[in-house]
Amino acid sequence: MKTIVLLLALAGALALALPRESLAQRADAYSKLYDPNTVETVSGRVLSIEHIVHGPRGYYGEHLVLSTHQGRLVVHLGPGWFMEKQALQIKRHEELRITGSRVLLGGKPALIAARVVKGNETLVLRNAQGLPVWRGSRYR
Repeated sequence: MKTIVLLLALAGALALALPRESLAQRADAYSKLYDPNTVETVSGRVLSIEHIVHGPRGYYGEHLVLSTHQGRLVVHLGPGWFMEKQALQIKRHEELRITGSRVLLGGKPALIAARVVKGNETLVLRNAQGLPVWRGSRYR
């Protein structure tokens, strides 16, 4: 009986750990895509804000679609839990200036944001190498 309880406890602990690990791996994958050689700054108006759900627990990444002079551009910001805690909140129809690495995701152009400027407010999301600030001080 004790063996069964122990096995169930271990299985539960493993199940809880897997979604977090996959989220960390996903964040690391974005960091690996970030290329300091492709960093650019774009300006535009927010057309939409999208919450892309990752995993069974409802964790999501916040993305937005920006209307620029070159057309629409999908911008990857960061995890929802991190974005919700920021003083700078982004809404539809706002004008933004975003600095980040231009990449191809799913064969389509996208920007992995490092810095978002709205008026005189700035939100820093990644360092110069593209490592996310939400991952802790070891990346700064």
